[in-house]
Amino acid sequence: VPFGHDYNGANITGISSASYSLFGIPAKDLNIAQSAYLIGLLQSPYVYTPYDEHGKLKPHHLLKLSMKRQQYVLKR
Repeated sequence: VPFGHDYNGANITGISSASYSLFGIPAKDLNIAQSAYLIGLLQSPYVYTPYDEHGKLKPHHLLKLSMKRQQYVLKR
């Protein structure tokens, strides 16, 4: 399952890789907010991922999209 891009611009595949790439921890140690963020990525991984294809952090207005998605997942 794709989870977007990591800080190197490489594609992230799988929940374990996503957990390490985005939060630096194993999936079993994710909290609810971090879990919701990762689950939110599944709808559109390359839109919601915090990094672009070059590994650079996206602009704030684009990061807000993933945070809104995380909030939606938490509410559901």
